[in-house]
Formats: sequence, structure tokens, C-alpha cells
Amino acid sequence: GMYDQAVKYHRQELQISMEVNDRASQASTHGNLAVAYQALGAHDRALQHYQNHLNIARELRDIQSEARALSNLGNFHCTRGEFVQAAPYYEQYLRLSPELQDMEGEGKVCHNLGYAHYCLGNYEEAVKYYEQDLALAKDLHDKLSQAKAYCNLGLAFKALMDFSKAEECQKYLLSLAQSLNN
Repeated sequence: GMYDQAVKYHRQELQISMEVNDRASQASTHGNLAVAYQALGAHDRALQHYQNHLNIARELRDIQSEARALSNLGNFHCTRGEFVQAAPYYEQYLRLSPELQDMEGEGKVCHNLGYAHYCLGNYEEAVKYYEQDLALAKDLHDKLSQAKAYCNLGLAFKALMDFSKAEECQKYLLSLAQSLNN
């Protein structure tokens, strides 16, 4: 299928970039191979390529590429329900975020890290990251992301038995939902 073709293509691409010693191209190609292998269910291979992407990006001190690799590694573990493994990759991403100047990417990672902590039952941590996600969504004037953040915050507050804050989040969520429908 399509992903088999992608693997074939990216393996050739990797071979060429290795022959000409183009490390930046090798890094991104490892990332592309990882995505294709993950889609094919070859998780061990995917993980190896994600890791190679990260290692080369760090070697090159390419912050953008490193951030992409960290986010992908976090997502890889998250989709497999491996939240303990996912969290450190997201945390490392957030340490790079001041240099990245990518509020949207930072918001997604805060959301994912909040979700990982929520699934692990670390509700206070979940609240912390969902609040960061919300603040970024407000700065970006992104109402849909704000609505998602309020929804997640509400669930986390409910899990903490803080029903007044949970209800407050529901009210904001409802008003945002109404403004999104208009």
C-alpha cells in the first residue's frame, strides 16, 4: 500500500543522504520513516527511527528538528497508552519552547502532557498543563482550542472533586461553544 511505498522511498532517500553525509536530511528522513513504520504497525522500527531523528537533531543542535522529534516520540508513546514514557519527551519539548517561538506547537504539547498526566491520575499536573494550554489558546485567539482546554480542565477539576471550578469551566465551554456555532 501507500505506506509500503513511503518506506521504500524514504529508505532510498536515507541511503543517498548517508552517502553524501547530509546529516540534516538523515534526521528528517528518519522522522519520515518512523511515521510510515508506525502507520504499518512496525512499532519497534518506528521507535528506532524516531530515536535516530532525535539523536541526529541534537548532534546538529537543530532546535526545530529536535522539537519535532521530541513531540513525535511523546505522541508515539501516548498513542500506545505509554504515558509514563511519553511525559519526559513532552517536558523536554517545553524546555525548548522559549527558543521555538511556536505557541501553537507549545499548546498542543501542553494539551498532550495534560492528557498523559490525567490518564496517569496526576490530576494536579494535568490542571497545570491544561491551564498553560488555555493561556496559549487565549493568546492565539483560538476559540476551538480554548473550548477543548476548558473541557479538559473541567474533567480534571471534577477528578479532583473541585466541583465549583469544574462548573466554572463548563460555563466557559458553553459560551465558547455558542460563539463557535455563530
